[in-house]
Amino acid sequence: MEPRIARLFAAFLFLVLLTLGLLFVVMNKWKARATSIACRQQLGEIGASAKKWAAAHTNHLPGSLTFLAGTTNPSILACPADTMNRLRLATNWIADATYLSSYELISSSLDLAPSNKNRIFLRCKIHANALYGDGTIAEPPRNQETPGTTSKK
Repeated sequence: MEPRIARLFAAFLFLVLLTLGLLFVVMNKWKARATSIACRQQLGEIGASAKKWAAAHTNHLPGSLTFLAGTTNPSILACPADTMNRLRLATNWIADATYLSSYELISSSLDLAPSNKNRIFLRCKIHANALYGDGTIAEPPRNQETPGTTSKK
């Protein structure tokens, strides 16, 4: 192969590999964004179930996530990005289902009063997506000092 053709081939190969590398980075960002959106959707499902439970229990949100047992698939307790615990929870409600949960309960037995609408009820340990007392879902600031008292964006 001539030196000139070899250099052109090397430059072409470099550009192809660079393009593939950039595409890989972009695809990973898209995947992360998609799992964050799916996480928010799951928080919404948990929030809807919690509000139904609260309506039957003097307008207080539940003090643990065990209220979901028997009403939904246990894998809802695992964030879509948490594949290991998602597989463990996929089949049935096990004794430590809430321990394996990707979501942490911030304010247990939260009253549904308007004064608590900016308090965090549940938060994803992976994405920091939060379910607030009024049922809205948002990503709180990362530098939150006192759990459960941050304001929404």
